[in-house]
Amino acid sequence: MIFTGIFSVIFLKRKLGAHQWLGMVVVLVGLTLVGVSSVMGPSSSSNAPNPVGGVIVIVIAQIVQATQMVVEEKFLTKYEGIQPMQAVGWEGFWGFLVLSTLLVPMYWIPGPSTGNKLENAPDAFVQIGNSHTLVLAILGNIVSIGFFNFFGVTVTRRISATTRMVLDSVRTLVIWVFSLMIGWQKFQFMQAIGFPFLVLGMFIYNGSIKVPGLKYPESKKTANSNRGEGDVETKEGDGLYYRYSDSEREHNVSLQEVLHTNIGFEMFSKFCTEERDRENLKFWAACRRFSRIQDDALMVQEARIITETYVRRSAVNQVNLPAKLRRGLEERMEAGDVDPGMFEEAQECIYELIREDVFPRFKSSSTFDEYLEILAESNNGTQTDELKENPSFHQGITTAVTLRVTPG
Repeated sequence: MIFTGIFSVIFLKRKLGAHQWLGMVVVLVGLTLVGVSSVMGPSSSSNAPNPVGGVIVIVIAQIVQATQMVVEEKFLTKYEGIQPMQAVGWEGFWGFLVLSTLLVPMYWIPGPSTGNKLENAPDAFVQIGNSHTLVLAILGNIVSIGFFNFFGVTVTRRISATTRMVLDSVRTLVIWVFSLMIGWQKFQFMQAIGFPFLVLGMFIYNGSIKVPGLKYPESKKTANSNRGEGDVETKEGDGLYYRYSDSEREHNVSLQEVLHTNIGFEMFSKFCTEERDRENLKFWAACRRFSRIQDDALMVQEARIITETYVRRSAVNQVNLPAKLRRGLEERMEAGDVDPGMFEEAQECIYELIREDVFPRFKSSSTFDEYLEILAESNNGTQTDELKENPSFHQGITTAVTLRVTPG
């Protein structure tokens, strides 16, 4: 988890808040307490005669896993068309291919397995063929790992690899409780102290527990109160002028104002790309452009592209719409019931999602600080092309979507 956070900052250029680092440290303390208990306490199994060596191997494995998580997040961010199930399938395919290849030389290397082999694959198949229980256990393991990886990749794609590892660390608590219930493990007092730290760290990381003195993204209530449109001053024939004092500027900037200027739209779009939330902004802008189409044939074509790209459950860049609204749009598309206001409700829904979720995080980012510097220049009477009104705010994305959609 810690390695994933560090690698994410170094290689993915992500910015983690102070509360997220604190949450990871608290989780690390909990894991350390649990790990120390296994080293200091009596071993409950003869299969773990050297717990210290096991812990060292686990640390090395965590570094390797952190590398995997960061690389995975990098690919999911770079190639938006990759769906979680597809990613899991390809990982499983290459993992099966690599390990199957390695089993061949392992058979000829001396080791502890049957027949003095490092890995005796033929004997393993014989055991599987002689035990229905073993077959069921293997199938259950395959299904379990498949779902585990699917949900993990989904968290990585939607949030981040660091968040995935924080949540994954809490999984140890469930295993511990289950092991105690069925008698696989003896109760140790140190573990009872360590696991609450895991839960506490997760809540701190997610912001569910606020630590005084730390900066957090703007809450929904505060965001709603700052949406007012009286903060923008316009001058006929020019773009937008922002008149904020240094103490008020950060809190008074609204999403509408950011999207209303060229530099604001560009920087917010960049931030959304880094946060893997670009599909929402692209959908919102595409809907605005769609609402201004006059040609009926082009309108139907664009409606189909938007539906196939963002609305359907199988869409490459599916946005989070209520199920009833999603079904309604799909039914209207199938029935050919297309008009300029077709996506109006969906557009408003996604706008609210952006304003309440992504925008507060944007206001806590270094990208927003750069945006404030430009606003400070305008405060001194400087007007640049970057602050002029953004056509995308009224027209949606200016470049057409070039996806080829199969009819039906």
